[in-house]
Amino acid sequence: MPPLPTIIDNQGDNTVLAALKALLPQVETLDMATGVFDIGSLMALDGFWQQADRLRIVMGDETTRRTRQVLLDSLVKAADDSIEARKLEDDALTGLAAIRDALKPEVARILCRVYAKAKFHAKAYLLKTRALPVNFGLVGSSNFTQPSLTENLELNLLSTEQHQLQAFHDWFEGIWAEADDVRQELLTVIERHLAVHPPFVVYAKALYDLLMSREKTQETWEREESAIYRLLSQYQKDGYHTALKMAEDSGGALICDGVGLGKTYVGLMSIESFIRRKKGILLVVPKPGRERAWEAGSGMPVGRRCA
Repeated sequence: MPPLPTIIDNQGDNTVLAALKALLPQVETLDMATGVFDIGSLMALDGFWQQADRLRIVMGDETTRRTRQVLLDSLVKAADDSIEARKLEDDALTGLAAIRDALKPEVARILCRVYAKAKFHAKAYLLKTRALPVNFGLVGSSNFTQPSLTENLELNLLSTEQHQLQAFHDWFEGIWAEADDVRQELLTVIERHLAVHPPFVVYAKALYDLLMSREKTQETWEREESAIYRLLSQYQKDGYHTALKMAEDSGGALICDGVGLGKTYVGLMSIESFIRRKKGILLVVPKPGRERAWEAGSGMPVGRRCA
């Protein structure tokens, strides 16, 4: 193995990813602490991490102190986003199946836990070798994410001082004991991406996405096709949007502006929007205004339900 620099900062070829690739063939175990975990970075080490007998990863979320459930939700979303981003480079998701298999309880080659007792900001890698006279520790600023391993200007110290590595080992064991297992959550995300679907399901999903991309958004329809929206003043448009939002959030809304401020126009715009979305409409109109306003304007008898 060629000698590695003491400082690893991602300048030029001196990347954390390159250092891990150089060390992993000699490694028996890898213990990793990272504020942010990127499963795509593990895929980038495909063919290298498999040479270690065991990987233990303890992770958190750098942004704030969180409850365990919020951390789990964040982890699941981050893993899902990471795999989706990886598809842009490799639609076969090379290496993901191996990660899934190593996470399974009966194999337990990759162990993952999340630390929820405090904001977790640690970044360190402890590599125990098989035959070399020394072990290695990499401690500094690099999370286990693609930017931190290859792109950002980072500052990491590569150490072989055994008393330092023993102190790191003791610290890691204490943190590991307090962290919660998240392998099943990661497995659930990975299985969804590796699931094999029948050809018809793939065709139907592709057709659905194609047609949905051609359908105009609500905002585009209002601006380009609505007969009423263009007639509204800005405060009436604001009232219409507010009423729709309140109806969606609370199951209903009342438009209660003063006389002459355009409640009828806001109501007409709401009806037009509901018709476009194929919603049922019921008009309850005072008798004096029925023929003069509503029936004359719409040509539809009040009381008839529109679909």
